[in-house]
Amino acid sequence: RAAASPLVAGAVYAEGDRLQLRVGEKGRRLSGTTGPLPCASGGVSFRAAVTRDGSFRGTIRGRVSSATGTVLGRFGPRTTASGILRVRLPDCDSGPVLFVAGVKRN
Repeated sequence: RAAASPLVAGAVYAEGDRLQLRVGEKGRRLSGTTGPLPCASGGVSFRAAVTRDGSFRGTIRGRVSSATGTVLGRFGPRTTASGILRVRLPDCDSGPVLFVAGVKRN
């Protein structure tokens, strides 16, 4: 039997104003938004599937531009999530942008 995923279903994970991950109520999907990033000054949004081990992988869409890209990461102990975003445009590649987010407290 696989270990329980370390993520908090239904929670919002944040890295200041730079990134927010919203985990679905069942913990199987997430959606996210970012603030300004290289190649995407208006930020990007993304969706990803979450596997049983707490890892996730998804695709990025630019909110204003035609930016595309990928996001991948893993939920970890102590209510954290870490990973890499990469944004691409025909004339720009952000390279890997690292993030570490924690459960947002009210």
